[in-house]
Amino acid sequence: MAILDICPGITVEILSNGNPLNEYADTDHYRTKLPAGIVSEAEKYQHSRMVSTYVCIPSSALPSASSAPSSGPGTAAQKLAPKFAIRMTVSPPYRMDTAKLRFDLAVDGIPVWTSHCARPDYNKLARTKTPWVEDVEGVKEGKGRGCTMRAFRFGKLDTTSEVDSSVMIKRQRMRMSKVGTITIHVHRVNYGKRGGGTIGNARHFLRGDEAIAEKALKGESKSHGTVLGKAQKATRGPVWTTDYKDGKERPLIIFSFLYRSEEALKHLLIIPRTPSPLPVPPATSDMSDAESGSMLVSGEENLDLNPSDLTPAQQRELAVLVAKMKRGNKSVGGNVKTERIGKRGKRTKAMKVKSESSGRDDRLSGRGRSVNVPAGEKIEIDLTGVADGDEDEDND
Repeated sequence: MAILDICPGITVEILSNGNPLNEYADTDHYRTKLPAGIVSEAEKYQHSRMVSTYVCIPSSALPSASSAPSSGPGTAAQKLAPKFAIRMTVSPPYRMDTAKLRFDLAVDGIPVWTSHCARPDYNKLARTKTPWVEDVEGVKEGKGRGCTMRAFRFGKLDTTSEVDSSVMIKRQRMRMSKVGTITIHVHRVNYGKRGGGTIGNARHFLRGDEAIAEKALKGESKSHGTVLGKAQKATRGPVWTTDYKDGKERPLIIFSFLYRSEEALKHLLIIPRTPSPLPVPPATSDMSDAESGSMLVSGEENLDLNPSDLTPAQQRELAVLVAKMKRGNKSVGGNVKTERIGKRGKRTKAMKVKSESSGRDDRLSGRGRSVNVPAGEKIEIDLTGVADGDEDEDND
């Protein structure tokens, strides 16, 4: 819900299927900091009175409006996208100091409707703590019984690279500059007089089968525009002709909504991107020693391993792997210790150690005696006599 802090009580929001769309602040808009190009006093004033907000289009609006086989306004092409509406609310603590508040609505830069909140109606509702609320759901055309309304719908923009005409590209670029925006100017006005025509014109909106040149959208992260649904009979409602008390260039508030898809908002860094999950290694109980070792020294990709980058579960797995490797590497320097190979309390088989340099045989008992071997000298260990199930005793 967009709110201007200097005018509390006046709010505007965009609805889809009756629910407000998620809003995100436009971080590029600062009311206290003027962007380049704003020089006139009217532009400076309007900038200070603007609330700019991004709204996220529901995922059900993502299918292309031209993906249906039919084309043209009011056909099945527009039925693929959900409807949306503009809701205006006036409630305390706002104190109305004028006969009426006027809301001038425009979608994609096209005027669509003018709503009025009269002071007598507002004060009557305020006494019962009820806000003044009005929804605008589409473009109305005609008068009396001949009035029709065509609902607002989000339509995905289709692009093509087949447009080469510079004139066409320039025309579409100018048109696309306002597509994807909904603006509401709020003015203080007099009471006015009843009567007048509707300001909406459905012919100015995008068609469901319209393709936009890629060059016309170059540099623009726009995903959707507004298309209109099929014309249906509707009640036009009251129409008033009023005059601006402060001038048309000095509105009380300007609400600006920039509607985009979730993917487009992520591209603009308005919504944080979802980080890719880190791969979880398999449990060490399901891995052989060779596989465990290969996880640590599988190639150059592990040379820059930083334990602080791992999750707590991955750090515990790493510690287990390192401990396994240390237990399997007990040969240090030039000393080789015999390992006791026991079987259910039976006397441990002796191992034959043959020195390649001397050619002598040394019998080692299973009590863990060691043989000193000069550093760098190779040894050969014969374990053929200690296979599982061998019940023969050593001949002393």
